[in-house]
Amino acid sequence: MNVFDDFLQIGLQDHDILRDIIQQHGPGIDTYLASPAYFLLTGRKGLWIAQNQKSHLIICQHPNQDDQLLVFPPSLDFDIDHAEWLCGKLSTFHANIKLARVSSQIRPGVEKSCYFVAEDEKLMDWRYPSTVLDNQALIEKKGSEFSNFRNKIGKLNGSEISVIDINATNIERYRPDANQLINDRATSVEGKKNFDFNSLVEPNRFAYNLAGFGIKTFNASLIFLGDKPIALYTTERPTKSQYANGISLCVARGLPGASEYAYYLTAKAHFEAGYKFTCINGAETGSLEKFREKLAPVDRIDLQTYGFVAR
Repeated sequence: MNVFDDFLQIGLQDHDILRDIIQQHGPGIDTYLASPAYFLLTGRKGLWIAQNQKSHLIICQHPNQDDQLLVFPPSLDFDIDHAEWLCGKLSTFHANIKLARVSSQIRPGVEKSCYFVAEDEKLMDWRYPSTVLDNQALIEKKGSEFSNFRNKIGKLNGSEISVIDINATNIERYRPDANQLINDRATSVEGKKNFDFNSLVEPNRFAYNLAGFGIKTFNASLIFLGDKPIALYTTERPTKSQYANGISLCVARGLPGASEYAYYLTAKAHFEAGYKFTCINGAETGSLEKFREKLAPVDRIDLQTYGFVAR
């Protein structure tokens, strides 16, 4: 018997089913727990939903650790008894189970349980706090806190910049450009980070592929400097929300201002679409965390990993 037979398996074609389940509990402080695009990306090696009458839990095969399963709580209405039962069931087949992205809203319930022990996150995108940006502030770039950001943006102002929105009609046309950008970045940082080449290219390739599925809330854009691709960013724009979510960002290393310009264009697109804030998730590395501090975030959301201990 496969332990996952009792749960609802989710694939790319099930985006709307996933969305309806994870968004039924209302928004919490961590917008990614209500983000179907985030879970499709994170669970690209395996994604399931476990439900009871009170709530749901998301099960993901860890994208970088084959022997580990990640269990994500709902954005609100967390049921600790359900989490204990599910992790216990999974632990009969998998020894390494983690309760992931636990925010301050549900942490008290988790810490009362004798089955979960707080751990330092080493690999995933909530190793450092999830970051929220004010779109209008990033567009206007006023004040001393944006001085470095203004200077970097200025390096590309006046350049031949163009932005191509990727969708099902042009995804194959621009795939070589996207792959060139993704592969070049992975080659430049391989060995400097805790990930191998495949782990570096997989999330960006997957995010690019999502653009071909016609998901209304998902957006992908390629930024060109002349005919050279310098950034690929993908985002999610939920309905009835002030918050848009950044899903992935890949930029050409060695080009001053490329990252800043990508964030500027993202904020501008979101502001013009009616979103006050952009969540850009957390960071896996200290260097990325240090860079994001320069974007003058308006909120930082601490998230915790808990290991499951069978009793």
